[in-house]
Amino acid sequence: MEHFDSKAEVAEYIESIKGDMAATYFMPGFYAQNVKGFIRPGPDGIPTYTAPWHPTETQVPVLDAAKDTGTYVAAILANDPATVNGLYVPAVSQWRTPRQIVDTITAVSGTQVKFNPVPEQVYQSFLPAKIAAELTENMVLIRDYSYFGRDVEKTRAESARVLRGAQTVSWEQFVEENGPWKW
Repeated sequence: MEHFDSKAEVAEYIESIKGDMAATYFMPGFYAQNVKGFIRPGPDGIPTYTAPWHPTETQVPVLDAAKDTGTYVAAILANDPATVNGLYVPAVSQWRTPRQIVDTITAVSGTQVKFNPVPEQVYQSFLPAKIAAELTENMVLIRDYSYFGRDVEKTRAESARVLRGAQTVSWEQFVEENGPWKW
């Protein structure tokens, strides 16, 4: 998966050459700004978010990239470099399941939006050929291993420790501030 592997290779390279310099790795979650583009009218005309995810079990680490990137970077810089050196910081505004994502859009916008879980082969068939395999692999990774790997509870705790009380944008707040939600 080029999408994630290339980032890991960069971090490995930095660790191999940094010497006594501190390095912390900001790892942005699933961009909230991209959600609207994934929703399309279904065969019944109802706006539908389709992905190879489980509606209530897949945990999506939604990040308001416009607002919470700065929140995380400022928090990282405010920490003692020794306490964040070599640390991978998963940046998440709020964890949400696909069902919670669409239910919030429905509640805030007043337009029904539904989630449609599909097998990865079906999902892949919706995408342009050049990116279909990689994007499908990314979605399956999120479903089967979590966006940041299986040790999700540890990554949540690490993010909270680095943030030191700084508040991130809730999914509901993001939906309220980024309408209209029309398709």
